[in-house]
Amino acid sequence: MINLTKGQKIDLTKDDASLTRINVGLGWDEVTFGRDVDCDASCILLGENGKAISSNYEECIVYFSNRQLPGIRHSGDNLTGGGEGDDETIEIDLTKVEDRVSKIIVFMNIYKGSERGQNMSSLKNAYIRLYNPKDGNKEICRFELDESKGTAGGLIVGEIYRHNGNWKFGAIGEAVKKADVISQCISQYMK
Repeated sequence: MINLTKGQKIDLTKDDASLTRINVGLGWDEVTFGRDVDCDASCILLGENGKAISSNYEECIVYFSNRQLPGIRHSGDNLTGGGEGDDETIEIDLTKVEDRVSKIIVFMNIYKGSERGQNMSSLKNAYIRLYNPKDGNKEICRFELDESKGTAGGLIVGEIYRHNGNWKFGAIGEAVKKADVISQCISQYMK
């Protein structure tokens, strides 16, 4: 297992051609503020041009309310971040991801954060990890997310992308200031 730092990239399939499925687990604990923090994991699918594969977000974003696109499935919404281990998971079958998808951007945000007075500083112990569900959930890599994102409404945490016929992962950890992270990603990545 590799512990990544911001900006670091690893090859997922070059040395392991049998890796066809990966799970992206995101986890966090809430800092006690007297109210549950509903953090959501999502991803947006981009083409070679760096833009979303569709202008209809239901055809290019996987999140708690649009849980499945070809080769990608969201585990469902965890409303509190309570419990041990991953709070939300995005399952990816690399063999079924559409050819037009060059990159999968993974992000997390606080649901209704502005209304509730919550932001990324409302979380602690946040991470993203990739693991192989066909190999006893063996962890491939982990990226501990910086807890000092202050008033950020969310984070673009990482990217899974094709490069020279292989799949790679890059740790991003970029703060998104806008409270509605999905809207931010739509405006940033939509055609």
